[in-house]
Amino acid sequence: MMMSCRRAFLVLSAGALLAGCARGPAIRAMPSISFASPATLPLDVAAITFVNAAADGAIAAPARDVRFDLSEWPGNVVRRWSRERLRAAGDRGEARVILLESRFVAVPLDTAGTLEGFFTDEQSVAYEGSLTVRIEIVDHPSGDGFAEARSYRRQTVPESLSILEREETLHALFQDVVTALDERLEAEMADHLWSWIMRP
Repeated sequence: MMMSCRRAFLVLSAGALLAGCARGPAIRAMPSISFASPATLPLDVAAITFVNAAADGAIAAPARDVRFDLSEWPGNVVRRWSRERLRAAGDRGEARVILLESRFVAVPLDTAGTLEGFFTDEQSVAYEGSLTVRIEIVDHPSGDGFAEARSYRRQTVPESLSILEREETLHALFQDVVTALDERLEAEMADHLWSWIMRP
């Protein structure tokens, strides 16, 4: 009888452990990313188009693609950026907003695996995110031009973090990557596309 109870306890413990490792749906919806606050940049072009040229190949192990865990698909956020931050204010030419890189992964970190490590809240996962966007001016009478920017962030998390805390950490990293990209793109456009930016 004691042996049967012990077996039942072991099976229950293993089942609880696997359930804790399995990732379910998001516990709480994260806020969408908006670009309503920064000023819109009017460009001397007739149209603005978005092109998703980011590779969607498999992520090499042990890293895991976490784009599906984000509050929004990164390409949709960059598309929204092109609509909310840029405005076609001319009658000739085209501005192309090209997403070149969209990478958000979770990379497992080596833990001590010792008795001391068992009692230590070690960093177990590193979230890494990067976006690269290129803006091209084409078919304009004054010529062509481009500006390109990349943003990257990395955040490690301890083993003790709950699923909700991990989701919040990942969303904060996503927000930081997008905010940094917005700032870098505006700076690069001021340096390289200034002749197509229409000032009041």
